[in-house]
Amino acid sequence: PIVLFGFMGAAPKKFVPVLLAACCLVLASLAWNRLDTFSDNVKIWADAIDKYQGDNLRFAERGYNNHGAANFELKNFQAALQSYDAAIELKPDFAAARNNRSTFFIQMGRYVDALNDCEYALQLDAQNTDAYLNCSLAHSRMGKPQEALRYLDDALHIGLQNARLYYNRGTVHGTMGRYQDAMQDYNEAIALNPNYADAYANRGGLYMIDKRLPQAMAELDHAIRLNPNQENAYINRGHIFALQSRYQDALVNYDQALKLNPNNSPVLQNRAEVLLALNRQKKAMGSKQ
Repeated sequence: PIVLFGFMGAAPKKFVPVLLAACCLVLASLAWNRLDTFSDNVKIWADAIDKYQGDNLRFAERGYNNHGAANFELKNFQAALQSYDAAIELKPDFAAARNNRSTFFIQMGRYVDALNDCEYALQLDAQNTDAYLNCSLAHSRMGKPQEALRYLDDALHIGLQNARLYYNRGTVHGTMGRYQDAMQDYNEAIALNPNYADAYANRGGLYMIDKRLPQAMAELDHAIRLNPNQENAYINRGHIFALQSRYQDALVNYDQALKLNPNNSPVLQNRAEVLLALNRQKKAMGSKQ
């Protein structure tokens, strides 16, 4: 999710929202058949692969692909890659495995390898939404927003209607400072998926940039209702409270964000600034008594 605002300036009144271009886009879907517990999923697909013998070998690529996806979810990255490689070796035109291996390469920062796989998947199927998403994401991570936009524009131009396409395009527009275009894309994403928490969080961030704080807060509140683990919604809500000098409320939201991501350095810095402001506020109140 895009809109991660940082505080700048020494005094709370000088805190200014800044749009950072980091962790913008969502990854494409990882598996055909997800089960509730990925540790069980790994075992199930490993057992299935063991049973593929003789004529059944032609079905093994699906087992390897899902085994790879389950390992990826568990961050068993080497095992995931081995399974994706096996699936593609058995069936080089297996688009789902190509997409999943592309996602793996993006996670590892191997963007050229990722592009090779998602481009291959597009050659197999020009309607492949996940391939467009991954090609766009790889270019975005390489610092090529215009190329990232091209894939998303192409996907939407041929009539693919998917909330993630609009969401990701809105994110790229946002990192380029094209806030009106970003807003239009988030509106489209939410129209297609009214429960898209990340889109509400980012739309709230855009309202914050525009200093429309009540609208921003309403969007962020809704994002959290949809997904209580929406980290950026807590961060941006904390920023709004800080801008309103509601430092205790800001602290509560930063603490919630840090529960979800304890190593978020900008949030840790913002929290420290809010604590200083809160202490100054308490001292000021005490001197009046």
